[in-house]
Amino acid sequence: MSIKFFFRRISTAVLQRFSGYQILAIVALIVYAFFFGDSSLFFRWNNEEEIRNLKKQIEYYEAETKSKQERLNQLNSNAGDMEKYAREKYFMKKENEDVFVLK
Repeated sequence: MSIKFFFRRISTAVLQRFSGYQILAIVALIVYAFFFGDSSLFFRWNNEEEIRNLKKQIEYYEAETKSKQERLNQLNSNAGDMEKYAREKYFMKKENEDVFVLK
């Protein structure tokens, strides 16, 4: 059996079973479902792209959280580091000090 014969046999069986209008309606519904419906290929592709972007953001924020957690542990383990960080980042000072900020 050749492929030509197989397709010819199927096409004649389909044409005998359904009228032209029914085939047209079925094709129109399939086209609508794949290209224009709520679950269209374009809609799915956009959703997949958004999911990829969100996964990248999740990876970024997990890495950022991990680095911040390590910094916090480092600051909590040494009071001198915490004081240095507070002085540099937030310009904190002791009561009897004057701080001059140069930019």
